[in-house]
Amino acid sequence: YLGLRVESVDEVEILRRMEEGIYDHEAYEKALAWTKEHCREGRDDNPEYVDFLGEKRRIKFTPEEKEKQWEFTIKMYCIIKDLIQGNQNLPAGFEEEKVGHNAIAAGFQGQRQWTDHWPNCDYPEAVLNSSFDFEGPKEPMVFATENDVLNGLGMLFMESDAQRLDAKTGIGRNKSPEVIDDLTTIAINHEVYTEQELAQARDIFNRCLLEIPNATLQQAYNCVVEELGERIFPCEEEEDDDIETAEPEARDANAADAEASESEGSES
Repeated sequence: YLGLRVESVDEVEILRRMEEGIYDHEAYEKALAWTKEHCREGRDDNPEYVDFLGEKRRIKFTPEEKEKQWEFTIKMYCIIKDLIQGNQNLPAGFEEEKVGHNAIAAGFQGQRQWTDHWPNCDYPEAVLNSSFDFEGPKEPMVFATENDVLNGLGMLFMESDAQRLDAKTGIGRNKSPEVIDDLTTIAINHEVYTEQELAQARDIFNRCLLEIPNATLQQAYNCVVEELGERIFPCEEEEDDDIETAEPEARDANAADAEASESEGSES
């Protein structure tokens, strides 16, 4: 699309780099510590066992297993980041891997072959698309869920042309156009809101998703409206109209005052 050259990398490359230690070990340790400090683990509502093909299968992970999954997915993040932009801090001897692909966008195909066996790529996708990670503020790195090229291109336009942050969200779970519009506005139209309102909206939105069992995006959106009111979603068009109509009135009033003053001066 659009004349972009695509380079395909088999995802077994991620496993190879993990097993052979071809990643920035210092960066990984920092990323792991940062994640444990800032990324809260949500409630686990999975049952202990489910019936599967006539037998009971345990599906709820132990704390030790979850710890291993966090380590795995954070290594995924570091390795994918290295694949996209390269990293000169990789172990000696891996000169090709240090270069990376100099990519302006990328994606990952998870379902079902990968995610039926290994931890999914949601954490890397979320952090790559954000404006920060364990190293601090950064340029968002466009990274499409399920390696959706068309979606990735849309995200790339938003990040590069509109100069707005991308958001990895599950908006597809709720098909209401109004909800999709408002949630997208919260996610990317930063210039519409004050920083305080944005922070409040994000906290309320995320809290509702965590606290309400099987919460939908609509429910989380309703929580924001209930606590902050509709003012958190101001209409830019209406504000612009008010400004446009108010300015001529102000000019007319000023002109009238000036004319009255001139008349008084002439009479005196």
